[in-house]
Amino acid sequence: MFLTDFSLPPPQVILSLGSLIAIRPPPPSYVHKTCSFLLGRQLLRPGGIRGLCAALFGEEVETSDPDVSLDKLEHFAKAVQTVPPSVPSQVRPGRQQFLWGLTT
Repeated sequence: MFLTDFSLPPPQVILSLGSLIAIRPPPPSYVHKTCSFLLGRQLLRPGGIRGLCAALFGEEVETSDPDVSLDKLEHFAKAVQTVPPSVPSQVRPGRQQFLWGLTT
């Protein structure tokens, strides 16, 4: 499949899949589920988190930029704290452990 062979850069794939999920009226549930699965795969690939940042904030955003919207920051936080379903349950950390490195 073209989205899992890593021939496209993560930001491009993340933007495309995110656009499909966000269209109104909402896509059929199987489209949403497939896009969510593929988005999770993109985050797990090398450069996936950086690709998410590039897709949300742009390629050249300064880390101290005060103009980054709270909505984008919340979207980023939700995306990185959601463990993709493809990750085995034995590897899945508890919520606090995942966010803070603490044992639950």
